[in-house]
Amino acid sequence: MAAGVGLYFAGRVLGGELDVRASLTTLGALLFWCGAYLVIYGKNGSRRAFFPLAFFLFAVPIPALFIEKIIAVLVVGSAYMTRLLFVVFRVPFVQDGPVFYLPGLAIEVAQQCSGIRSSLALLITTVLAGHIFLRRFQSQALLALAVFPVALFKNAIRIITLYLLSYFVDMRIIMGGFLHKSGGFVFFGLGLVVLGSILWLLREGERRDSGLKAALDASKIKKIN
Repeated sequence: MAAGVGLYFAGRVLGGELDVRASLTTLGALLFWCGAYLVIYGKNGSRRAFFPLAFFLFAVPIPALFIEKIIAVLVVGSAYMTRLLFVVFRVPFVQDGPVFYLPGLAIEVAQQCSGIRSSLALLITTVLAGHIFLRRFQSQALLALAVFPVALFKNAIRIITLYLLSYFVDMRIIMGGFLHKSGGFVFFGLGLVVLGSILWLLREGERRDSGLKAALDASKIKKIN
């Protein structure tokens, strides 16, 4: 609780960027409430409520400095994944960093194409789904880690889809069409489908392991009898 109060007042009193102050005050308030919960309900109650309390960390605003670094990583990763897809689809191109020179036009994987918001939404959704449907921490962690490559994949799919539709159908699609400006939800849905498939595989793996363990325990009991 003391740490929470300290962070809260540090964010309120100290100078600095507004986003940093917002992060400090929000984190301080969260730590204070977690400490209060621990004092009121004790260790057992806090242990049962660990996930809901920890889940509140997603409410803490990320400072702009870290956002910029995350976006830079997403841009580089998306450009690399896009390059792989262009090779798979045999689209001729020349790459100069995040810029692809293609037949008919050039495409830049800009910061706006990083998908930072949809990637964060995928992470939050995946963490919650893993907690609900998976029992093992290893499976939950693996599902959460899968968000990064899936986010890069959906970004690359969006870029190559926009290019192919623009080249073969209508150039206005990439110049400001609906799919370019407001079609992110389509590819977000694709990311959900891929992560949902991974979740299903992990859950089936847990069920299979549980079945094998139950069978081994039953065989041991029979041998003892």
